[in-house]
Amino acid sequence: MTAGDNGYMVIETSNVGTALQPNQPNPLSPVIPVNFKPTDSLVDPNRPVIYLTDNTNRRIYAVNYKTLTVSFIQVDLPPERMAFANNELYVTLMQRGNQNSLSQESTGKVGIIDANSFNLTKEIPLNMIPDDIAIEGGNIYIAAYTKDGIKINSFSCSTGQIVDKTTQISEAYTSNVNLNNSHLYYPGERLLDSQGFPRLIVSGDKLYLIEEDLYSRSILNVYVYNVTNSIWSFS
Repeated sequence: MTAGDNGYMVIETSNVGTALQPNQPNPLSPVIPVNFKPTDSLVDPNRPVIYLTDNTNRRIYAVNYKTLTVSFIQVDLPPERMAFANNELYVTLMQRGNQNSLSQESTGKVGIIDANSFNLTKEIPLNMIPDDIAIEGGNIYIAAYTKDGIKINSFSCSTGQIVDKTTQISEAYTSNVNLNNSHLYYPGERLLDSQGFPRLIVSGDKLYLIEEDLYSRSILNVYVYNVTNSIWSFS
C-alpha cells in the first residue's frame, strides 16, 4: 500500500441557486449540473454527498446536494467502480490501454480516498484490471475478467496485503472465446472476448459473484462462496 501522490482536489461552486436548509427538502430545487456521463455513483452514508466517477476525464467527483458544490479529484488512471466503508471511499482505477483481448495482460489499482478531506491517501497496486469492488469485514474484494476466468482477490483494508484469491471459470467467456468475430465493445474503451461482466456482493458469510450480460445487464450466472475468517470456499 503506497501513498497516492497523483490525485489532487478541485472545488467548483455550481451556480444553481441557494443551498437548501437542513431537513427542509425542496422538490422544486434546481438540478446540479455535472456535464459528463457518470461511470458509477454512490451515496455517502454519513454526509449529503453523492460520489461519481468519470472514466473519460479521469476524475472522481463529490457532489454536495445541500451546499450545491461540486468537487473532484484528478487521478492518473480511469476510475470506475466504488465502495464505501469506515469513512473511506474505495475506487477502482484501470489501465486498459489498447487491448483487444483478455489474453493481453493489464494492471490497475484501488484508490482510497479519505471522506473527511476528500483526498486520495493510499493506493493498492493490482496485477489485473478491477471490474468490480466490494468491502466487508475489513477486507476489499476485487473481481476481474482475465484469460483464465474471473479472478476474485481479497485484500486487507488496513495493510493492503492479499488475504485470499480464487479463479472462477466463466461460462460466458468459454462459450465465446473460440467464436469468430466474438469481440464485443466494452464501455471503458476495451474489447472483450466475452459477453459477461462480473459484479460482487458480500454479505455476512456469503460472497456472491454475479455474471451479467454486458449490454442487457441480464444475469447469466451466480456463483456463491462461503466466507469464514476472510477465507472463502465455493458453496
